[in-house]
Amino acid sequence: MLKVTRFSRFLLLLSSVFQPHLHVVKNYETEESINKLVDDKFAQISAVYIHAINSICNTKVLMTISEPLNCIVVTLLSKNIDNTSDEQKIRFVPLGSSNTSDCRNTVKVRKYFHDCYYNDGLRQYIERSIVILTRLHPQKQLIITGHHNGAASAILCGLRMTKTPSNDQLAIDIVPSRIVSVITFGCPHVGNENFEKIVQHQKKLTVWRFESATENPSFFNRHVGHLVSLSGSGAEVVYANNDCVAEEYELGTVDPSKFTSK
Repeated sequence: MLKVTRFSRFLLLLSSVFQPHLHVVKNYETEESINKLVDDKFAQISAVYIHAINSICNTKVLMTISEPLNCIVVTLLSKNIDNTSDEQKIRFVPLGSSNTSDCRNTVKVRKYFHDCYYNDGLRQYIERSIVILTRLHPQKQLIITGHHNGAASAILCGLRMTKTPSNDQLAIDIVPSRIVSVITFGCPHVGNENFEKIVQHQKKLTVWRFESATENPSFFNRHVGHLVSLSGSGAEVVYANNDCVAEEYELGTVDPSKFTSK
């Protein structure tokens, strides 16, 4: 059975030398704890690549490989920090710009979500690790996922993986041969209307937004992706790019492969 490789540990330790706020979560440093996670049959995890945290914004990432599901899964978690101001939560800043007063970039996201992903440290390591994993496993699907604030980070990460460089000098295009699937749960309002458009127009990026059917999303919130509304009886899928055509599925009948294709 696959384990975390010495090479991947070396890469993280090397990164932490130059970025001291980035560190391995100790629970995943022992062979025993790794084996326990890998042996969880429900999780269907074949290997844990890395588990790391950026202590500045409290953003965490867990990268795993699943042989049964033939995929690489990048899971992001961003918890609210106590000193997060209301201004950070509602203010919009230019996407990917180090100059938050730059008015030329009309694609904007909320400052808090921007900082959770773009602050130096974890983002660079996530992207370098994805490059390594996609090259080591060229046939595996790439899935990026997260809940709530982590869902916002997942969308920003997915966009980074597929966005063709333009005026944004931070944009990259490192996995050009594959579709990147972003699966979010309880995703908040991430960006403005132009952000919604740029995500929608990325041909290699598919976003599936899972929400409880009891939630009533605001008309004014510019959510991205296809909506999967979950209830006790099943799911209803509303497609973002197809005049909101809905498909209904009974409980337990949704094909998981549906959410890893365009």
